Amino acid sequence: MFVNKYEETLDGEALLTGRLTISWAVDRTFQKTVTIGSSNIVYARGYNAATGVLSIDPGDSVRFLVSWNLVADDGPIIAR
Repeated sequence: MFVNKYEETLDGEALLTGRLTISWAVDRTFQKTVTIGSSNIVYARGYNAATGVLSIDPGDSVRFLVSWNLVADDGPIIAR
């Protein structure tokens, strides 16, 4: 989740791609790196998918959804 904590509205073309590292809360050594993009957005009030423009008012947020099948970057968690 991304939250605009500034007093101004953030507005412009959004390049919503990147990588995210997820770790298991029970053992932080189990990590998975995933690629995220605009298809992972589950909430963005001011996002126009047709134009790629994102507008985020103060206090507003953008939320992403990523699914993890509990396979770590270095192998399955269950095997450890």
